[in-house]
Amino acid sequence: MRIEQLLYLIEIVKTGSISTASELLNISQSSLKHAVLKIEQELNCTLFIRSKNIMKLTEEGERVILKMQEVLNKWDEVKEAARVQQQEVRGSLSISVVPDLCRSIIPKTVAAFKSNFPNVKIELRESELYEIKKDVLNQKVDLGLVGVPFTYLENDHELISRHFLSSSIMACVGKSSDLVKRDKISMTEIIKHPIVAFLTNHGMDHYLYQILRKYGDPNILLRSESHEATKYLIAEGEAIGFYSALSLHFDPFIKSKEIMPIPVEDENLRVSFCWIRNKNHYFSHVGREFLKELQIQASYYKDSSNVIMNPALV
Repeated sequence: MRIEQLLYLIEIVKTGSISTASELLNISQSSLKHAVLKIEQELNCTLFIRSKNIMKLTEEGERVILKMQEVLNKWDEVKEAARVQQQEVRGSLSISVVPDLCRSIIPKTVAAFKSNFPNVKIELRESELYEIKKDVLNQKVDLGLVGVPFTYLENDHELISRHFLSSSIMACVGKSSDLVKRDKISMTEIIKHPIVAFLTNHGMDHYLYQILRKYGDPNILLRSESHEATKYLIAEGEAIGFYSALSLHFDPFIKSKEIMPIPVEDENLRVSFCWIRNKNHYFSHVGREFLKELQIQASYYKDSSNVIMNPALV
């Protein structure tokens, strides 16, 4: 059995289709079918349940594929060790990132990382918690960077998760709002006003909604997939919104003072930013170096809420 045959099987598992896998691998369907059959004969077992359009793993096939993925991970490790030995760090890294991080820490992290490793290709995707988890689990990306409540516990045994930064959540109001001169604002006061929120796949939205429910029935003016669309309603004084202090560092609405952030006084609203990766997927030297740089950049944002509240630093 050759390494390339293992790669064939992994691609079939990912796509669930001989035809799609053959296109991605740039080989004929007949050659791919023959390779699968040859491996099954060599292992003396049936790896796939075959139907007209779908290739689904058998129970035995699932066990075999996990072992094959371990072999491929070791092979990647050997290749990478050889490159590092030659002092030539190359490769690629794909990352799915929540918007809050895309608007704050990620640009500087990527710039610093690329200055040290110019031959590494980085691909970023902006997405939300549940889509990011799906991408990581399906090995569409190497790394996920998410924001979750501190009460959130990752219960998927295929994921490794680590916290690297936290940020307070601020209530944001328009400059014409009666609340704009407040040093702090209570949830009791917030619940009296219309609120803009994100769709539930944003992860933090459900958490914030449950907090608001403790104080009454929230008047949700708008639910949106766009972090930016909601800010226009806030700027006009039509609603209150919630954003992490981290994401507001370089926000143009904050810089122009169209929107003003106010701390919430009766709830300790904070978001935990974590990285996640698939424990069954080999995590490269490139990925480990990126996480080192991410942690360095995170150290500059430890007091993000203080920076936001100090106009001289905004």
